[in-house]
Amino acid sequence: MIDVLRLRRLSLASAQQWASSLAAACAFCAVAAGGELALPIAIAFPLALGFSVAFGDRVAGKYQWAWTAALVLAVVIELVLVVLGREDPVLAAAQFSVLLCMHRLWHRRNERDEYLLLLLSLLMVCAGAALSAELLFGVSFVAYAICATWALALTHLRFEVERRSEAPRRNVLAPSLLARLAALAVLGLAGTTLLFVGFPRMAFGGLRRHPAASRAVAGLSDQITLSGHGTIADDPRVVLRVQAAKDEDGMKLVGMHWRARSFDVWTGNGWRSRSDLGRRRVLSEAPPMRRDPDWRAKRADVQSFEVEAVAGFSDGVILTPEGWPVSAFFPHGFGGRAPRVFRTPSGDFLYTPLQASDVRYVVNVDRTMANHAELRGRGRDYPPEVAVDLVVPPNLDPRVQALSSRLTARKDPVDAAASVETWLSNALAYSRDLSGESQDPIGNFLFRTKKGHCELFSSAMVILLRAAGIPARNVTGYYGGTETDSGYVAIRAGDAHSWVEVYFPGAGFVPFDPTPSAGRGARTEGLWPRAVLAWDSLAQRWSRFVID
Repeated sequence: MIDVLRLRRLSLASAQQWASSLAAACAFCAVAAGGELALPIAIAFPLALGFSVAFGDRVAGKYQWAWTAALVLAVVIELVLVVLGREDPVLAAAQFSVLLCMHRLWHRRNERDEYLLLLLSLLMVCAGAALSAELLFGVSFVAYAICATWALALTHLRFEVERRSEAPRRNVLAPSLLARLAALAVLGLAGTTLLFVGFPRMAFGGLRRHPAASRAVAGLSDQITLSGHGTIADDPRVVLRVQAAKDEDGMKLVGMHWRARSFDVWTGNGWRSRSDLGRRRVLSEAPPMRRDPDWRAKRADVQSFEVEAVAGFSDGVILTPEGWPVSAFFPHGFGGRAPRVFRTPSGDFLYTPLQASDVRYVVNVDRTMANHAELRGRGRDYPPEVAVDLVVPPNLDPRVQALSSRLTARKDPVDAAASVETWLSNALAYSRDLSGESQDPIGNFLFRTKKGHCELFSSAMVILLRAAGIPARNVTGYYGGTETDSGYVAIRAGDAHSWVEVYFPGAGFVPFDPTPSAGRGARTEGLWPRAVLAWDSLAQRWSRFVID
């Protein structure tokens, strides 16, 4: 609540400088909302703003040569990074606008400087819109509209008073003036909102930003490493928003596996994929290693899912729900005519180019799932393409081989897989604690610690099945989900999960999950996870009804 008495004692010049500083702060929040600013710049601007408010009159106009040299150096660095392809041009321009605003904050000597500061703050808002149009940007923009209206009016009023009178400039400011200016700003926002909604909007693919580099995302990593120290932290951030494309009777989206990548090559301390990005193939209607055509024709149950990958959490991967993916497409497109959807030899689904914003796609999946009776009796006549899924690590611990024989001896492959899955779930405990470095992480997990996270459970099952001559591979993605009041199911980063796919002739790869059920999915209790989910629900509405 504004201290009215203190406000009345505030000089017009001080009020104007405070309003301009608040506008600059809101503009910085708008450009920083996407989280892409370099850390030194993200730290330097609040410090520069604070020093400007506290010591602006003392440093204004000083060290001009140092600021000029620093800005020239910044321009050179940004240009070099852009030319080398290490930084996005839009991000480089945004960061330079922040540096210009910092420079102006320290050189506020006259009317021209104050108006230039407001112009640079507007430039930062425009840069923020180009970087990210997320909900946080919208909140910052509304705050900026109010503060900038205050600053613009007070700047004009201040210098008009100074030009016309030499009287002390106190008792000029009243709370009612700020209230009326704020109301004027809100009225202007309402008018622009009506204009925004009333006129059609078109998106041009060529104007979309492409991220310069992807970051590691839980559930989407291109490899699995079983060594590490510490404890796996739960991450409540939402990475996927999922809806059934049509109202399906009995459709259950919560508690579903969402497949991202498969890993079939053992590295000695984890897994990597044999798939080479240079071997991508354009997605055809039928994924590889599909079940028998006659079986599919009798029981096909194709369902559609609308998936929205939150900005920063896609990494070029198309996540598919349980079942057999039939097709995937982007209803809004990216602009351009090149094929966008690919599959790897391992059956992973990818897209290009990467996008800096939220990505929406539709996946059509045949939800017909084979039961154990239908998988039994298919033999062990495996095709050459699954040979990599039969490779056993060299120097395998004899105890692992013995355990594999005990669990799978004289059993049909599907019964052997079920036996290994059940034994791991019942005999070992789930734990988020990482066991640290180990020369033999599988043997250490099975016979010493007897507890571990999902990647250890899935890795152990793959090795045990391969030791029995049954092709299997590790798979990562997400499991779980939380229903929201907005009608979609939210998949969190903490829902990242790992499970197993086992190959059966004529049926392809079938999922098995040896991780105890209590260890699957994120922990949704607590105030913070609920707050994150509520914010994401608002962000989803903002994206659907404002941005789109």
